[in-house]
Amino acid sequence: MEKINKSLTNQAVGLLPLLFFMIMCNYINYMLSLILGCCSSLICFFMFQELRKENIYQLLLIPTGITFLIFSVFFSFRSESPLYNYTSLIMEILLVIVIASFNLLKRPIYKWVRNSELTKLKHATLRVSFKEFYFSLNVLQYLFIIHLSFVTIFCFLSAGIENIHFRHFVIREFIPMLVLGFVLFEQVRMKMMRSKLKKEMWLPVLNKKGKVIGCIARSVSRSTSKKYYHPVVRVAVVYNGMLYLSDRERDAYISPEAIDYPYHGYVAFRKSLEKTIHELTCIDLEKQQKPHFSPMLNYTFENDKVKHMVNLYVLIIRSESMMNAVKRDNGKLWTARQIEDNLGKGLFSEYFEQEFNYLQQTVLLAENYKQMYKSGAKAEA
Repeated sequence: MEKINKSLTNQAVGLLPLLFFMIMCNYINYMLSLILGCCSSLICFFMFQELRKENIYQLLLIPTGITFLIFSVFFSFRSESPLYNYTSLIMEILLVIVIASFNLLKRPIYKWVRNSELTKLKHATLRVSFKEFYFSLNVLQYLFIIHLSFVTIFCFLSAGIENIHFRHFVIREFIPMLVLGFVLFEQVRMKMMRSKLKKEMWLPVLNKKGKVIGCIARSVSRSTSKKYYHPVVRVAVVYNGMLYLSDRERDAYISPEAIDYPYHGYVAFRKSLEKTIHELTCIDLEKQQKPHFSPMLNYTFENDKVKHMVNLYVLIIRSESMMNAVKRDNGKLWTARQIEDNLGKGLFSEYFEQEFNYLQQTVLLAENYKQMYKSGAKAEA
């Protein structure tokens, strides 16, 4: 059932009634084609309503149904018509006219979608469906116009040619093949898109209060600066009253190659902070016994690119073996004095520049007091 629903999200599926009608017109008489056209129009509108109840907006059924309706009205005025032999071509011309009409109404339709009072899920689904719908309309319009132009040139140049089979193929049989090819092309394209989206990282979208109100792909979020509010996790590593810092990645979106904590990253959609921290650190610390991550700070970080809710945690390391597990090739321990001397020089990440003062006044101060106490106790002993 899920596979069927995924297939129905392909807007090109709305052309299948038209494809069936064009094929059947080669085997039935004029009156039956007229009746089939009327029934197909009703079926298209009925299918659209039923699918809409399942939150599937098969929008291409609407122009297909309108095309059937115009065809039925146009041909119902005559009991027989010499144009019957060109039914496929006429349906193609009518569909191009309907598509052009929908393109003219694109702006008011999008305005209606934006102002529609629907749930957030239905509203998002409708917006995506309309985007795919208009993509399909544009591709179809180009394909049909190219075909109609070719038919016009062919009929003009082949006036003296008596090859009836080839003429029928160009005017009648090629159009269903064109429609079927477009349906298959869209099915392959949708499958490739779904495969790509599975590899995409989905981020939760937060409101001003920090509550999750939806999700969006990371690539989409980055294409619109500061539009979406996302949670991130950062883990400061403290050892002997010093901070362990390493270089950020070259392709980091914020402060590439700047000095920062060894562990930081986005909180993915439907993942907890604890789960995210475990995934960020378990590779290096999997052999250690339950390292304790203490929540220290929660604040909003904002620059010209992003808006993030930062969740800062601290990992205090007591043993040399655990420190060896944390170490990286490009990392080292920094004293508070060394960091103070280099602040504001672009050496550290933008996040770290905002967080250091808080860390210095809390966890680093407490750790230094502990080190002083231990040293005094050893001296007395």
